[in-house]
Amino acid sequence: MSTERKIVKVIGLIVFLLGFMALIPGIKAFVTGGVTVSSYRLFEGSFDLVFAAVNFAIGVLGIRGANTPSKSGPFKTLCLVCASAEAICLVVVLIVFGTAVVQFLPVIVPYFAVLVAGYVFGRKVYEKSQK
Repeated sequence: MSTERKIVKVIGLIVFLLGFMALIPGIKAFVTGGVTVSSYRLFEGSFDLVFAAVNFAIGVLGIRGANTPSKSGPFKTLCLVCASAEAICLVVVLIVFGTAVVQFLPVIVPYFAVLVAGYVFGRKVYEKSQK
């Protein structure tokens, strides 16, 4: 297994674990939700569940792409789409919160870096499999 494939597998595992970490607050929002909880809390919980599902998909596709390089195309595509969405989120947070964006940077920037690395190494693995 090449170094790029190993990196894709590690990135897939990291994103899969991030999905699991997002699943817990998502479920908690619905379990503790109810009539007394605001609709914002339920929206946040549903966002966490969607985020977890997308991360599970990226993780599974990354592991599959590392094991079978010709199938790493969907992994790199989904990483690119999610990295673009993360960049848009960063801009929106910057516009909405202004200088208070510093408190969100420790969450947004590392996840963005992992997705960009996933795209770069996923593309390398895919291109090597096409030769």
